[in-house]
Amino acid sequence: MSTYNDVTQPHLSGINHIDALLDVGPAWNYSLPAINSISYTFDVSVGIDDPAPLIGFDGSQQAYTRQAIAYVTSITGVRFVETANGNDAMLHFAMKNLRGPSTEGLCAWGPSVETNANGTVTHYDAQVYVFLDSYEWLDENLQLAPGGEGYDTLLHEIGHAMGLKHPFEDGVTLPTNEDNSANSIMSYTASGAPRGSYAPYDIAALKWLYGGDGLGGKLGLNSIGGGMYIVGNSSNENLVGGNGDDVFETGGSNDFVDGGAGSDLIRYNGWRDNFAVNKQGNLLTLTDRTGVYGTTTTTNVERFQFIDREISFDVDGNVGKGYRLYQAAFDRVPDQDGLGFWVHSLDLGTSLQECASGFVQSAEFRTVYGSNPTAEQ
Repeated sequence: MSTYNDVTQPHLSGINHIDALLDVGPAWNYSLPAINSISYTFDVSVGIDDPAPLIGFDGSQQAYTRQAIAYVTSITGVRFVETANGNDAMLHFAMKNLRGPSTEGLCAWGPSVETNANGTVTHYDAQVYVFLDSYEWLDENLQLAPGGEGYDTLLHEIGHAMGLKHPFEDGVTLPTNEDNSANSIMSYTASGAPRGSYAPYDIAALKWLYGGDGLGGKLGLNSIGGGMYIVGNSSNENLVGGNGDDVFETGGSNDFVDGGAGSDLIRYNGWRDNFAVNKQGNLLTLTDRTGVYGTTTTTNVERFQFIDREISFDVDGNVGKGYRLYQAAFDRVPDQDGLGFWVHSLDLGTSLQECASGFVQSAEFRTVYGSNPTAEQ
């Protein structure tokens, strides 16, 4: 059960480049009743109470906004549903004359929170409004193609809508030398051309919030699985997991990763054969021979995922269970693709009994034991 603080305070990771971007909301993960998608609209006739005249997005702006939303989904896993009726939407897009000549865009939002006498949240929802300026920045905001100033602004404001703040404001902040758009699109310090995508720190913060598998998934804040998605940066770091099944991405430096409890995984965007593995006691060290990822020293991390395969030291977890199913059913070492399929099924919550039933119904099982095997077989 969620408390008032859960929906009004940032949930910090202890990692500066993530925490410097975490706002107090909108707390989509804590919506009550729970939601598995965010509805959005371009309707300006209803569902949006603003004294200033509003201008609806034209067809081109709508198309590029949908593209931006799909991009956000690719990072967060959060599903968005478009609605033509503003009264049915949580997230609203419109243009208006924003105050101040330097204001290109604005995200305004407000939560509705109800609690009982014990401080437990009994209701939470949010209404969020993304405005693009229709006066000083009209030309830029009418052209929302990726790579332009308007699209950069749109991604920035959607970042606010997803719970990101400016890295120089409120609470945890970035060091001055890191506060730039090369690290975060939420920064006011430009570095190079307008961005057509989120920067590394933005992605790390969005992964922390939503886990990459959306609202109500296994990862992210208030997730059903309790695991977190933790992304490092290019400096040497200590990355520490919690009690759930956490996922880590190191940032190309010499890192120490403690997975904590649960069955934890580190993902590398590299090939398995490029990594040297060394085990000493409770510590496992992976060194990238290409130099991209440096050396990662780990403890309490059970699985390591590469582009081409996954290796596991999880003998008591899902990999071990899948391996033993192959041994029991077929008396052989599992093939990589088959083991990966069944481990993924177990990870998604399929019971061991259901997996065993799948083995019994397989063509290989019938080949080995026939169509009507006896108990002795």
